[in-house]
Amino acid sequence: MILAWPIDRYNWCLSTSLEIAKRRFMIQAIKHEIIERERTLLGESAHY
Repeated sequence: MILAWPIDRYNWCLSTSLEIAKRRFMIQAIKHEIIERERTLLGESAHY
């Protein structure tokens, strides 16, 4: 029980940081998609 606690804690920290990383990645992807759409709407995509 005493030995299992730090492992559980480590797994929890790992899964939490993975969730944060996934959310950050999703936010970046959404931002990128919005920028791409705006460029296409403005007709700037031809310049890039």
